[in-house]
Amino acid sequence: MTNLFYRHGSAIVYDVALDGYLLVKDAARELGISDQQVRQLIRRARLVGEQLTPRLYLVERASIEAYKRERRSAGRPPVSRRAER
Repeated sequence: MTNLFYRHGSAIVYDVALDGYLLVKDAARELGISDQQVRQLIRRARLVGEQLTPRLYLVERASIEAYKRERRSAGRPPVSRRAER
């Protein structure tokens, strides 16, 4: 993977399409968590991602979808309203 991005002044310009991948900030927004939590999930192998530079991570979109499916909502589990007989 060469020429992934280049600097234009102080801005970083991406030189490739990121099909199938998201930046950490976009993954965090989609999951409703912080950027730091996304990086922790990558380090813990809960999300599939790769660190390209000290500050640039890419996260596989498929791993985000899988994580959203397996993630439980926080709090107490739902109580069945059905009376046992």
